[in-house]
Amino acid sequence: MKKTLFVAVLFITSAAHAFEWTPAEERQIAAIQKQVKRDRDGAWTVERGNYAFRSHDARFTAEMAVYTALFEKAFRDTMPCKTKLPGKFKITVTAYDGNNDKQRNEIFKRVGFTGEITTWRYGWGWGEGSNAYFFANKCFSESQIVLEHELAHVYLFLMGLPHESLRFIHEGFASYFYPKKQRVPLSYNLKDYVNMSHAKWFDGSVSVQENGAASQLFMYFMMEGPKRRELLGTMLDRAFKGMKPLTDAEIKKLEPAWNAYMKMTEPEQREQSHLSRIREGR
Repeated sequence: MKKTLFVAVLFITSAAHAFEWTPAEERQIAAIQKQVKRDRDGAWTVERGNYAFRSHDARFTAEMAVYTALFEKAFRDTMPCKTKLPGKFKITVTAYDGNNDKQRNEIFKRVGFTGEITTWRYGWGWGEGSNAYFFANKCFSESQIVLEHELAHVYLFLMGLPHESLRFIHEGFASYFYPKKQRVPLSYNLKDYVNMSHAKWFDGSVSVQENGAASQLFMYFMMEGPKRRELLGTMLDRAFKGMKPLTDAEIKKLEPAWNAYMKMTEPEQREQSHLSRIREGR
């Protein structure tokens, strides 16, 4: 299985990401934490339904389990397509301690990551088949966005979209629940962008952060209004079947509105906390 890196380094230490668990969620976390066991590799592990969770801390593992249940529902409720996430699957989610330099360097060597990424301690991850991995801060509230980002990649894979295909869909939905629309400093030709290959996405001609910002903005753009949302659903269903997501005629019709949408000069700060939006599936 090819290893594919998905970068998720966006605003993770911002106060906008702070959230508080409800009393009921705290009780869930406490109950699950009692079930968490250390495996032979030293990771704190628990299995819950379709998931196995592993991390460097027992409470962190329990928090991942509670948050994932909320995020899966939000993801299902948000997807505007006929294709659905299967009811039964098996996903293993592994959170590594981003402050453990020795472990991080060993993983870099094993997985084959080089360059700028090796200087980042936490806030990024990758997907491999139905497995999601990420480097976490010790505080869950500064890591949950990376968790959902990698989960979204794996959900799309399970729905039929290979990790190596259609980066603008993968990164767009993986970033859709972020607290801010990101600023897009470049002008993106929609036709080139929609058809951007995996290799082109990562070739360095444009940074992965800028590509990610544009993909997130594209999903906001397509979610606005019933007609665009309906087209987005059609686009996704085509992509899951291995078809071209948008026709040239559809792209041409969208381009004027897309070009205007990209001219936003400031990111939009959402008023709700991150977790409250996940709870409501927005």
